[in-house]
Amino acid sequence: GFAVVAQEVRNLANRSAQAASKIKSLVESANFEANEGKNIADNMIKGYEDLASKISQTKEIINSVTIFSKEQEIGIIQINDTISKIDSATQKNAKTALNIDNLSNEVSKLSNKLLQITSQSKIDDKYYEMVENINLIKELSTYKNDHINFKKRYYKTLNNFTNSIIDDCKSCNVGKWMMSCENNNEIFVKNEKWKVLKQTHKDVHQKMQEYITQNANKIENKILRQIASQIEDATMKFFDSLNDILYLESKNKK
Repeated sequence: GFAVVAQEVRNLANRSAQAASKIKSLVESANFEANEGKNIADNMIKGYEDLASKISQTKEIINSVTIFSKEQEIGIIQINDTISKIDSATQKNAKTALNIDNLSNEVSKLSNKLLQITSQSKIDDKYYEMVENINLIKELSTYKNDHINFKKRYYKTLNNFTNSIIDDCKSCNVGKWMMSCENNNEIFVKNEKWKVLKQTHKDVHQKMQEYITQNANKIENKILRQIASQIEDATMKFFDSLNDILYLESKNKK
């Protein structure tokens, strides 16, 4: 009896082992199929992504073609406009050539006239002396411009009819330069022309103040014109005096 039972137990164990083996095979097969399914799904997803990318690229190409077509159309329009202008210029070419010829003749006449004037002119030797001191030339030129702007600044206020107090002759840049020259005992300050320079400079400032005051009092224009003429005369004398100092300084440098 025990032998029969033992045999049945062994048979059951064998069948269990076989069943376990089959289950293992089924599980492995199921895992393989699952992995295959996952790979297929991954490939499908990648395929859709590639397709979406291709669609975007195609859209960009279409947009680029559209933009290029518009640019090409604009370029054609510009070319047509240019051709029209060239055609118009060609039609006017004969007239333009005549104008250029006339202009050339005028320039030729002007050049000849300038040569005649130059040949008849004699430059004072002192002007050759004046170019010796370039730095002083620049400095004095600045002072001249300062006084031109000085007049412009106050002339702009005339419509206000205000009796402004203008800068005096010692507070402007020229006045400060003069005091510096005297303090440094520059050699030209001992010359008589230095006194003339100081006086002409003072005259410019005084005449400007007179003009501003008389304008504020609304004096008649005839008198204002006289004072304005005196201002310009004083300015020219002042500029000439600066040139005289430049000449003296350049001569002393030799």
